[in-house]
Amino acid sequence: MNSKIVRNNTVYTKTLLEKFEFDSMSSEYLINSTIDDWLHSTEKGMWCKEHSIQPEIYAQPDYLHAVQRVGIFGYMTDKDSTIFYLKWKSR
Repeated sequence: MNSKIVRNNTVYTKTLLEKFEFDSMSSEYLINSTIDDWLHSTEKGMWCKEHSIQPEIYAQPDYLHAVQRVGIFGYMTDKDSTIFYLKWKSR
């Protein structure tokens, strides 16, 4: 898993944009619609969509707690990554 990519002489670093936790019995539709709502209906999601490239979604079941954890990652420049952390990780 690469944590950095280079495009047009610009370095992008992989950043965790958002994480969700679903009941293990949640449907794929519910998970997809939640992610879609986040991307198109929240300030954070819309900002991330605008300022990150090459989104990746990972789902990891947690059988012990009967949940499924979903993480959305994107690649950002150092400047955008800093703005992201200042805006949303300090809350």
